Amino acid sequence: FAIFITGRAYDQVRQQVALPRLNVKICGSSGGITEGPDGATHQSVLDLGLMRLLPNMVVFNPADGNQTEDVVAAAHRIDGPVYIRLSRYETAENIPAGTVFIVGKGQVLKEGNNIVLCGSGPIMQEVNRASKELAEEDIDVGVVNFHTLKPFDTSLVAELQKKYQYIVSVEEHSIYGGLGTAIAEAIALNGSVSGCKLVQCGVQDTFGESGSAEDLLALHGLDTAGLVKTVKGLDR
Repeated sequence: FAIFITGRAYDQVRQQVALPRLNVKICGSSGGITEGPDGATHQSVLDLGLMRLLPNMVVFNPADGNQTEDVVAAAHRIDGPVYIRLSRYETAENIPAGTVFIVGKGQVLKEGNNIVLCGSGPIMQEVNRASKELAEEDIDVGVVNFHTLKPFDTSLVAELQKKYQYIVSVEEHSIYGGLGTAIAEAIALNGSVSGCKLVQCGVQDTFGESGSAEDLLALHGLDTAGLVKTVKGLDR
């Protein structure tokens, strides 16, 4: 489980893997709140932040099964520590076939106007669904997938800052330490551009709780309906 391999073993990972930069690949399963009924003790909403903090650690969060294959192949080629976050939540193919995968480079899946939804991991299923539902109401949002959280694609964020009024980060993780934090860091490093604002959709500084994956996504505003509501609430 992601919560145990990153939390309970954090000192060992820090001292015996990251510090000596050993060629070790760590796979954390059951990441995020969609782990479901096991609740707060087993739901990992801090793992990406913990792993991002470690020097020498590469951090992947693949969006679906096919992308997981890309990530595993990439991890094999990397000579050093790698963390791969995996999910037990069954999802569709969230990334179109043939989409180029490059370590540390985000994937622009759809261009839009004013607002771009940036996701990471299987939550891309809800991001894609929200984009399609919004399009039916003539609200055209961009869609970007960040499969690599470290090294992070700050240059792509700079492009998004110039193009969009709002960047909406969507993650099955705490708003602290994960994708939203990585984007905020990139915006700060890039400098303020065109008044672009960041809106963070994620676990709002709380532990998980027991429930079905679908109910928990809805509770945290991370399901399709919640994301659509967030976008509609923005001043366009």
